[in-house]
Amino acid sequence: MANLRELSARLARMGHRPQPERRTCVDKTGSTTTRPPGISTVEAKTVEEAGRPVLEPFGEPFFRDDNYRPRRDVRQCADPLGRTVQ
Repeated sequence: MANLRELSARLARMGHRPQPERRTCVDKTGSTTTRPPGISTVEAKTVEEAGRPVLEPFGEPFFRDDNYRPRRDVRQCADPLGRTVQ
């Protein structure tokens, strides 16, 4: 409970800095190559889930079904939301 209070205080004063994701190589099924998935910390997941209901109503109108195109970078997809939030 103390950890959540401390996290809340950091978020309130804009002092939260997420830790980097842990990378581990995992074998791909049916291939000899590996992929490095990012594993978030519990704190990062908590912040993401707490912020989702607040941010989704603002961002949803900008992400229509026709906005997505294959091979498009995640940052390009999120760009309309970023311009609106600024």
